[in-house]
Order: sequence, then structure tokens, then C-alpha cells
Amino acid sequence: MKKNTLFITTLALLVALATQAQQNVAVFKNGSAFFVNKMQVNASKGYYLLDKVPAATFGTLWFTADNNTIKGTRSYMESVRKKQKVKNKMDVLRANQGKMLTLTLSNNKTYTGVVQRLDGNMVVFSTGGKWMTFAPGNVEMVVFSQAPAAEYTQKQKKRVLKIDFAKANASQTFEMMYLQKGISWVPNYAVALRENKKAVITLKANLMNDVEDLKNASINFVVGVPNFAYDYLQSPVASTQRVSDFISRLNRNSNRSSSRLRNRADITTQRLSNFTPRAFNGNMSGIRGLKGQSAEDLYFYNTSNITLKKGDRAFYEIFKANVDYEDIYEVSLNANSSSRSSYSKSYAQSDQSIGKVWHSIRLQNKTSYPWTTGTVLITKEISGVAKPLSQDKLNYTPPGSKTKLKMTISPNINVKSAEREVSREEKKTRKDRYTYDLLTVESKIDIKNYHNKDIKLSVCRTITGEPIKCNTKWKTNKKFSVYNNINMSHDLDWEVKLKKGEKKTITYQYKIYVRR
Repeated sequence: MKKNTLFITTLALLVALATQAQQNVAVFKNGSAFFVNKMQVNASKGYYLLDKVPAATFGTLWFTADNNTIKGTRSYMESVRKKQKVKNKMDVLRANQGKMLTLTLSNNKTYTGVVQRLDGNMVVFSTGGKWMTFAPGNVEMVVFSQAPAAEYTQKQKKRVLKIDFAKANASQTFEMMYLQKGISWVPNYAVALRENKKAVITLKANLMNDVEDLKNASINFVVGVPNFAYDYLQSPVASTQRVSDFISRLNRNSNRSSSRLRNRADITTQRLSNFTPRAFNGNMSGIRGLKGQSAEDLYFYNTSNITLKKGDRAFYEIFKANVDYEDIYEVSLNANSSSRSSYSKSYAQSDQSIGKVWHSIRLQNKTSYPWTTGTVLITKEISGVAKPLSQDKLNYTPPGSKTKLKMTISPNINVKSAEREVSREEKKTRKDRYTYDLLTVESKIDIKNYHNKDIKLSVCRTITGEPIKCNTKWKTNKKFSVYNNINMSHDLDWEVKLKKGEKKTITYQYKIYVRR
């Protein structure tokens, strides 16, 4: 008993003498973070006992020592004394053992005496020279003659880590690094539209901490997709998992498909914009933000002196910048059908299809930071008050590239489309025992701008078939059709400029094989 008490006292003393000189944390958006903790400890006996073993993932827990050698590390379960706050009746009785008190039990009888001990879920109570036992649930009321204790000390089995050094040192510095789950950051953008096509973009980080206290830590908010192949396993040094269970999980999961990356919610990784990479050498004035660093394909927003307790949440500004924007109106028309039921002889689409026109804005990233995937709130100041326009998702945008944000459907731009059969070559070809007709189809897109301003409208449509001609400049992009391999699929794109009140018609033709 004395030996155990001595160990606990020694452990408490050694832990108390430890000081954390530096804490550096790289936080990923997928709910994990890489910690690098530099500590100065008392290793005068040639070892140090770490009583807070992090829940490190397999293969990421490492130790290095300045001017010394770490001969080995060993973790094991040990009894330690820990203060607990009173939470229930059992705790009240446990915290006030040895004190004179009066109990009223569920049978309405009252007893004055002393709680001698607690055996499991049973209270041993002495009163009037007699001893009695009862369950804590039978206690209805406790009356104290003095202020009751609000906490108690209890022995607990806890995993400790013993670090053996080659040389004893009363002031030993060592570094511990590990990956741990339960901490994450989520990006939130705000785009405030100003006059003359100017905007202010602000990025803030929501930091959520469920793992351990951070004190004056340097935090790196990471942009990119981390690859920690064994993050599903906890380090054996930090866990109580049986050997057979650990080996079973390791063997069962070591060949997991990389599809797990594709299945993650895209806001926790990156989603690429349709951007054109280009070098940016423009003016960097009007940009305020954190320092950043690149490492291979990851980017780190750096901040320091962050204190955040376990369970806390915080909001930190990453950067604020002045950017240019342009209004974009775009409509995506329904794709055509490739089924024969949709193309009867003398095919003509009787009803016009109405397209929904989205009003979007396009921003250019003139900052030195990559814009990571995150939510974005778009506002515009009217009469000195910010008015909400929309909330969308901003996709990953490297410096110098552009991104597009949807705002709202525009009712002031009318787009209608219809098509008809121009000609039919019957029994044109055979494939896989089927006979096909070759149709020439003409499509018309009618556009009317009811805005009191000039606009630029982007029109797109995917067709099954071969585009032939168009009365307006267009772009066509061929792609294979997995549904009907006799026809290819094409993406068609137009960019139309309309003055206020102007009307335009796009007419184009395509050929398509239709099964008889």
C-alpha cells in the first residue's frame, strides 16, 4: 500500500514539474489534426511518466529528445488519484464519508450517523452504536451539520506512458508528435458586394475541439486532402485493444480502396472549380490575412497564441481581401432523349421548354492564398444595411484563378427552347441486330432580356447525337455516351450578349441515330 501511494505521489510530482514550451497543431477539415508538442520535463530519475496519453492513430506517435536518447517507451495501466465533482446521491455520500449527517430514507425513517464506507453500490452507515446498509437510491434527503464537500478523490485505472532516457536530466526537453481525431475546422466565407463591381471576401475558420486543451498554441488550418492510410486504427501504445483485435482490424482494412476519399463530403476535402490556371502578378493591396505556407500539395494558414479548451468552439479570421466580380447569367437546358419513343415520324416538340436562368457572380482570386471549399454568404449593402442575397458553396480556387457563385433565379430573362425533325434517313444502319434511322433535328432557343441593363448569358445543353451547324458561335465538346454507344454525347455551350430589351434566337441542328 505504501509503495503504491509513493508511486502516485511521485507521478503527481513529476507531472507537476512538466511544462509545455510549445504546441503546434495542423488541423485538417476531415476531423483530425497533427500535434507537435514540445515539453520540458523533470527526468532526474532517467525517465518521465506521462499521465495524459493521447489517442494517437497507428504509426503517428513519435518522440525525440534534445541532446539525449530515448531508449524506449512503455505504456501500462496504473492507479492514480483524481478529483471528481459530485454528480449524484452516491457521489454525495462518497464525498462526505466520516461526517456526521442525518438521512431520510424512502420508508420515511430518519437516521443520524456517519457514512463509514461504500461497498460497490451499497452504503455502510453507523448510527446509535449499530450498523446498517442500504442502496443510495433509498436516500430521499441528506441534512448536514456543516457545509458538505462538493468533490472527492477517487482512485482510477489510467494508462500512463513511461519514457526512458539514456541520461538523467532534471530539465529535459523532448518533442511528442501524433495524429489525433476529434478536432476540425470548417471554412465560412462572406462576400460583400460593393459599387463598381467591387467586392470584399472574408474567410473565417470555425474551429471545433473535442480532444484536448490548447494553450497558446500555433494553429495551422490546412487546405488539401490528407492521406493517413491507417487513421482508422489507434496506436497500440495509446489503446487497450487486445492484440488479436488489433491484428484483425489491421489485416481487414489495410487494403481499403481509395474510394473512401471520394465518398467524403466534398466540403471536408476540396471540390475544384471550373477554373483556368494562370499566374497572377497583380496588385496585392487591400488584402489582410494570416501568413501561409505551402508544403507539396497542402497549404497551411498559420495563426498563433490560440487557447481553446476541450469541448470549446471558436471563430477565427483567416483573411479579408478586395476583389473584382462580374455578373453572369446562365441557363442549362434539358438534355434530349435517345429513346425511340421520343422520336416518332415527323418528330416535333409541341411544347416549348422553359429554362431557369441563374444569376451568378464570378470572382477572381487575387490573393496569395488558395480558397478552400466552404460555405459562402453573399450580401449587398443597401442604405447602410447588409442585405442577404444568397448562400452557396465556394469551390477550391487557386491564386490567380476564377470561381463562380450562384445567387438567385432571374425572372427578367426569358429562355424557351423547342425542336423538330428536319429529315429522316430510314434504315440507315444496323448494330447489334437492331436497325436505326438517322434523324436530323433542328433546335431553336429564344432568349429575351427584360432587364433594364445589358447582360451576358451563358447557355449550355448536353445532347446525344452529332452537332452539325449553328447560326451563332458555339463550343462543342465530345464525350462517350455510356447509355447508347451508337451515338456520342456532346456538351454545347453558347455565350450570348443582349442589350436591355433585346431578343435573340439560336438555331442549331444535330443528327441522331434512333432505333426503329
